[in-house]
Amino acid sequence: MPFFIRGLWHSKFNLNGLLNFFAGVLLALLLSLNTLLPLLEVYRGNTLISPVAMDLVPNASLILQPIYNGVASNSDIVLTMIAYAMLTGLIVFWTRLGAFTKLFSCVALVYILIGTGLFPWDSIQKSMPYLQSFLQMPRRISLVGTPFMMLATVMIYQDVAVSQKSAALHKGIVIAGTFLSLLSLLLCTQKVAQNVHYTITDTTPLAAGLQTADDNVHSNLKYIKQLQPAFHTRHINQLIKQVDRTTPDYIPVTQKIETHSNVYRAYRRNFSVQQSKFKHQVIHNGIQLTWNAKHTKMRALPVVAYRRTVLTLNGHRVTSEQIKHHWIGNLSLKQRRGKNVLTVRYEASRVTTLGTKLALIAWVGVLVAGPLLVKRARRFLVA
Repeated sequence: MPFFIRGLWHSKFNLNGLLNFFAGVLLALLLSLNTLLPLLEVYRGNTLISPVAMDLVPNASLILQPIYNGVASNSDIVLTMIAYAMLTGLIVFWTRLGAFTKLFSCVALVYILIGTGLFPWDSIQKSMPYLQSFLQMPRRISLVGTPFMMLATVMIYQDVAVSQKSAALHKGIVIAGTFLSLLSLLLCTQKVAQNVHYTITDTTPLAAGLQTADDNVHSNLKYIKQLQPAFHTRHINQLIKQVDRTTPDYIPVTQKIETHSNVYRAYRRNFSVQQSKFKHQVIHNGIQLTWNAKHTKMRALPVVAYRRTVLTLNGHRVTSEQIKHHWIGNLSLKQRRGKNVLTVRYEASRVTTLGTKLALIAWVGVLVAGPLLVKRARRFLVA
């Protein structure tokens, strides 16, 4: 947005620039309809389990902290050096910098600062607690600004070198860039080596090797080293079968769940543990579950149903009155004795279907017309 405002302000054709902006926004929305409409449809028609809430301050970026411990922060060491180099150059050489360099550097600095503990995340967390689930880690904001910060640092010292016509400063920028690149590579190599060593150690637990909690993983394996053969087989489904991440994010439930204290354990018990008792098969526009039963009774299934989900049990469409919903989101249906076949499909609304088709047509149009428009624009600029 800051770059758009500056570009529009300095444009000789403000009205045309504004019209082009709105045309670009409309085109972007049109190209994204296949993603936006299904997302809105699911959110509007269902009550979903939100991702687990996390404290914002402990998950802020470590950039701008000169001294800190922990192997996980290796990448931030180089980024911290670059951040201070950018900040120093921005303050000391402000009058020698170009307007765009100033704007670019300030935008990068804002991104970096917002993601750190310098931002009042404690107060924000109290006033907007939903950010604990949907943002979770403020350092994600700093990650957006990291490429800006790297480029801004080079632009700052490049502007100074050009203004002073200093070959020595040019050489210094190249040397500093090379040094930071090598330092980053060395730290990254050490981090990778430590991770590999930790992963191949016989005593490293499976969940710890996957960098998650025990409740978030369901598997018959005990150690992370036992998972390695699944990466070296032609049967690519073995990896999924051997480890199931018990993550109930965005599962439809009957009522809003405020706390996640029992959600992961309940999901593991009702979904992960149960799925091995059923045969799963991907079919056209859906999934098919098959199982055998000794008695005719209600059976809890590792299946969820969104608002527009269509269930077909043993050739008959299941009505809402025949479904029992459990608080964690799984369903119970009345099975028959012998073989049971359940088909799970999702029927999108007409609006979503139409929007998906329009997005596909728009993408085809852009891929065909885009190169022609670029070629025409180049001819216009040359002329």
